[in-house]
Amino acid sequence: MKTLTKFLGALALIVTLASCLHHPPAPPRPPHPHGR
Repeated sequence: MKTLTKFLGALALIVTLASCLHHPPAPPRPPHPHGR
């Protein structure tokens, strides 16, 4: 189960890094009219 925990941890780290790269810090935008 340790390998699964390591895999999930690495996956979460990769997802976080990808999110930071694809969505650079920007000023807050007004809510979308459709709510999404």
